Amino acid sequence: MKKLVLFFVLLSITGGAFIAGCTQPQPSSTPGPGEETPLPTETLPTETLEEGGINASESETGEGLEGSDSLINEMVRAGDYGTFLDYVYLAEVNEYLSGSGPYTVFAPVDRSVSEYIPLDKENEIRTYADISLAPLVRGHIVEGEYTSEEFTTPMNLTTLAGTSIEVAVVGDNVTVNGIPMTVPDLKASNGVIHGIDGVILPSDF
Repeated sequence: MKKLVLFFVLLSITGGAFIAGCTQPQPSSTPGPGEETPLPTETLPTETLEEGGINASESETGEGLEGSDSLINEMVRAGDYGTFLDYVYLAEVNEYLSGSGPYTVFAPVDRSVSEYIPLDKENEIRTYADISLAPLVRGHIVEGEYTSEEFTTPMNLTTLAGTSIEVAVVGDNVTVNGIPMTVPDLKASNGVIHGIDGVILPSDF
């Protein structure tokens, strides 16, 4: 009988302890008064940032540094100076005409080149461009910018070849070493181009 009573006493004590443990308050995840609920953070992958096309290495304009209205490009656009442009590149003078300048170019129009330079001679100067062609091309270029308005009286200009050319007014026409100027004042960002109806040949050509 005593054992039975003791069993019920132990059972009561154990059950009470279990119930007390289950009824203890648990920590709440709900913020208390004055506390802010933390916002979840999200890390975007690098691919997501690139989807919008943002690239710090790209320039704002996407344009190159070379001016689109240089002497070289203006002659290309005009379409009448293809042979002279070939000479310019063969003689490696294109860097001058694409640079800051300013320069004045007396550029032979295409139709006139063959009248001054026979085919056999042209083949020769193309083959030996650094010897024969460079002085010829440089002889058409003057440092500084001279528009047709300045050619009211005869003047002598020194070319990049070190030679002297005479610009004169004959009647209503301007001539360069006696060659008529047919297309004056083609403006560029680094100078001006005057189309001439002939080629200024070196003295030893």
